[in-house]
Amino acid sequence: MWGQRFDFFRFSATDAEFQAIDEESRKKGMQKLMRVLATERLKDQVNTLERNLSNLNTLSCPIVVLDVDCYVDHLRLVKNWLMTQACMIVIPSDVIDSLDRIKKGTDLTNVRAREAIRYLEQRFRFRTSHLRAQGPDEHLEAWDASGRCHVDSPDPVVVPRYLRPVLACCLHIQAGAAPVEFALVTDNEEMAAMAVEVGVAVVGVREWAAKMDRGVRVGRRRGGGGGARVR
Repeated sequence: MWGQRFDFFRFSATDAEFQAIDEESRKKGMQKLMRVLATERLKDQVNTLERNLSNLNTLSCPIVVLDVDCYVDHLRLVKNWLMTQACMIVIPSDVIDSLDRIKKGTDLTNVRAREAIRYLEQRFRFRTSHLRAQGPDEHLEAWDASGRCHVDSPDPVVVPRYLRPVLACCLHIQAGAAPVEFALVTDNEEMAAMAVEVGVAVVGVREWAAKMDRGVRVGRRRGGGGGARVR
């Protein structure tokens, strides 16, 4: 026994002592360790690939801002867009505040606002990659303190105060979205008109729903899981 060569020792918990390991046992132990490391490395590579694909999908899909009426009157569509990951939805702080104001009461609109809030809270709890809130610095104003835009024009347009927060959010998101498609989704005619005036791309709810539906169908067939009206 003492004539054999030992390369390292291991501690035996059973015998509470160090035991010498021969060359053959050492090789077997190293082979086992290498297999474990290779398996873990493969898992890490797979996880990294999945994250990269998820990020690529998130970055390549359209980015939209929905006005408060979308959440109150068309929550079913919003749910479908998030479920199918058809687009990235950014929620302006003003929309969240509006939902909080509208929720108080017993009318159908109040009930729907509460339902929208519950749904959004649930989605934020699970940290979906296709839904996020407006950041504190994500606003860009194209008007002066009085709300006038195109101040060099002889007949400048005045943006109503209640529209400014959402449009300022849209301007910031749109500026950083390129080359990804961006749109403000609204059926509010005044908001749509002001969006065009300040250079925000805008589209109606049903138009956007049809566009998203076409995009999802095309993706499945392929094996995938200045301001203007967007066509």
